[in-house]
Amino acid sequence: MSDIFVDNIKHQSSQGSGTITLGASGETIALASGASVTGNGLVGITQADLWRLTSNLSSSSTNTVIASNLERADDASSGLIGSGMSQSSGIFTFPQTGIYDVTFSAQYYYAGDSRYITAKIEVTTDNSNYDLLTENLAHIEQSYSIAHQNVTASALIDVTDTSNVKVRFVYSSDSSTNLNASTDYNLTYMKFIRLGDT
Repeated sequence: MSDIFVDNIKHQSSQGSGTITLGASGETIALASGASVTGNGLVGITQADLWRLTSNLSSSSTNTVIASNLERADDASSGLIGSGMSQSSGIFTFPQTGIYDVTFSAQYYYAGDSRYITAKIEVTTDNSNYDLLTENLAHIEQSYSIAHQNVTASALIDVTDTSNVKVRFVYSSDSSTNLNASTDYNLTYMKFIRLGDT
């Protein structure tokens, strides 16, 4: 095994274009222990963001989009990578294309029993028509004066076009339950992590 010492590797065209291939099919490219990779958003997570509901919302059997009372988590210890998501009336826009891990965690409370509570993620690929991508359900069984229950849904979303691929979050239940919220910490929240290129 031989070492190669260089400062820069460029394509032979020297015009800032072309493809440089490291290794061959079936091989593994390894970084030495303690080494790190930097680049212009080419390696690693380039977007990570978390939003939360700031005021309690009443629920019903009708599917309801969370359209207001939303803020980016702004505690001193909260983190953000990249420019983050933007939203208007509960419609979230992605900052760049890629594959995103999206999580919706809804915390319900109710002074009674509820057969089902839901957390749903809906996505549009044409900035118009929304499709249910994932749904999770739980129930509330009253064991104290007010019972709480979390239900979480997650999905991988392929964002091929930031103008057309958008996401929104939907909740419902069979009783007059409430979504629990706070402006000081995360109760009902939405998390977005870009994992890599589309």
